[in-house]
Amino acid sequence: MIAKKVAVALLVVPFVWAAAFAADAAGKAPQTLTPRQLLIKRVTSVSLAKMPLMRVLKRYSALSGLTINADWKALEAAGVTKETLVTLKTRPMRFSKLLDFTLSSIARKNRPLAWRLSGKEVIISTQMQVLLRGQVTRLPLGLARDVPVARSSGGAREINFKETPLNLVIDFFRDLAGVNFHVNWRALESAGITKETPVTLKVKDVSVGRALDLVLDQLNVGHDRYNSLYWVIDEGVVQIATGESLDRTTRVRVYDISDLLMVVPNFTGPRIDLGNASTNGGSGNTGNRSGGGGFFSQSSDTNTGTSSGTGEEEDMGAQRQRIRDTLIEIIKLSIGADMWADSGTGKGSIRILHNQLIISQTPLGFKLLEQAFRR
Repeated sequence: MIAKKVAVALLVVPFVWAAAFAADAAGKAPQTLTPRQLLIKRVTSVSLAKMPLMRVLKRYSALSGLTINADWKALEAAGVTKETLVTLKTRPMRFSKLLDFTLSSIARKNRPLAWRLSGKEVIISTQMQVLLRGQVTRLPLGLARDVPVARSSGGAREINFKETPLNLVIDFFRDLAGVNFHVNWRALESAGITKETPVTLKVKDVSVGRALDLVLDQLNVGHDRYNSLYWVIDEGVVQIATGESLDRTTRVRVYDISDLLMVVPNFTGPRIDLGNASTNGGSGNTGNRSGGGGFFSQSSDTNTGTSSGTGEEEDMGAQRQRIRDTLIEIIKLSIGADMWADSGTGKGSIRILHNQLIISQTPLGFKLLEQAFRR
């Protein structure tokens, strides 16, 4: 009888343990992978036979769990369209490597393609677009990157506002930074913001500039760029105003871009390393960090079976002109075509004279540039 009870107990225990394990597993939320982790995740083998690129990218999005978009305008200038056919057969590999092989298979001669990670999104474009965008982030395009803190100020490790009137929030930042603040209250009132508008924010270990960004972000909900609030630094004074009031006058800034105007080499091979080692444990086959943030990969026309086209080598002058045109286009589109005079609506202009980039833009325009290329 005792033996029978023991036998029953031995049969029951595994089921109890399995049930407990299943319940414990069900109670735990599945681990969410970051975009960078998804990029280096191994994916199944892929076999494509004359599939349009647009469909390929949709398939890759589903396969990887990443949002994948393409800069079709840049790709079309490089001879690649949504209907470009992709023929490819690969073994299981990391997704970043699959992207490399795919772009390599469709790249045209002297028109290498590339991808970059921007936040949670993978952008497919040309190598030149990706390289130049990364280089542009090194230019001090904005009026200010952060609010300087006076040496005598110890700063604040934690900021805690709870329904605090905006004017008191500004006073707090003025005392914390030890610099002059000027608020255009009349402009703010036209956007529905007053001195009594409540602010709630709790953060720690952030810069004054970042804290100001967070305060203004919550006040800007539902506002367009002209009714939104911004902070800029002008001759040592932190100014807080609306986009409309910051878009009235222009100023000129000049940048030395000698390095940017160097002809981009036509790299060979399906993979190159242009940045520091990535987070994949030292492997050279996954994305690298670029100047623009996130991962970077490039692909040349050494394809895996698809014809890459023919054509004579471009002369150096034509390549330099293409770099100039691309650079100007990247900067213009980063804040919108409507901010530039040649659109008929904006006040800004941009040109390259010798090795100098000359930008005429309003304080709002420069602030938007700063935000667009923030590292």
